[in-house]
Amino acid sequence: MAGVEQITVEAGEAGMRLDRWVKVHYPGLGFGYLQKLLRSGQIRVDGGRAKPDTRVEPGQTVRIPPLDVDKKGDAPLTGHSIRNQGDADVLAKMLLHEDPKVFVFN
Repeated sequence: MAGVEQITVEAGEAGMRLDRWVKVHYPGLGFGYLQKLLRSGQIRVDGGRAKPDTRVEPGQTVRIPPLDVDKKGDAPLTGHSIRNQGDADVLAKMLLHEDPKVFVFN
């Protein structure tokens, strides 16, 4: 778990809704928990409270509180994320348990 992060919005992210912007950067963050963070003012834009439908602009700073989720890169498997991966890699990521007679996949 990291401390508070200050992330600057990049030019390619201009006009994104704040809730979607956070999900891009923290794909493992649950929808309900994200909404709670926004309602309670823990996620802020340029130091002020922001609503989920706030549109972010390049150069703005988004304050993210300490979260117990992975940052961008360890995203959950989706149709888009498995498209360019080999079958063995996808199955290895989905494997929950293995013994001589049983494989358990998520």
